[in-house]
Amino acid sequence: MKIIEHKFTDIIMDFGCFNFFYPVFDLYEQRGNVGERDGIIFEIRPKESCHNVPHVHAKYQDKNISISLLDYSVLAGNLSKKQQKIAIQWTKDNIDKLKSKWNEYHQYRIPVF
Repeated sequence: MKIIEHKFTDIIMDFGCFNFFYPVFDLYEQRGNVGERDGIIFEIRPKESCHNVPHVHAKYQDKNISISLLDYSVLAGNLSKKQQKIAIQWTKDNIDKLKSKWNEYHQYRIPVF
């Protein structure tokens, strides 16, 4: 007997009629914390929709920015220049991990290679 393993998200996407289950089983994954440096927390959010540019969120205290995984530009946000510089450098240093996480969370929407 051969056992075939599938990720739950694969099953849901293959059988679209079960889409109502996705939020129930995926609640634990609302925000994907992917790292931290100098108090800046980095996240890839799996539940965002209508996003055209693969990006990472960088949050420091009550401020945040979104950084493109394609060209490291700041897409939006209000971090100070000092924290922006640190966040962009961290993103560059960890780009392979970030792209992998983005693809894991957004494989059916906007993959980045």
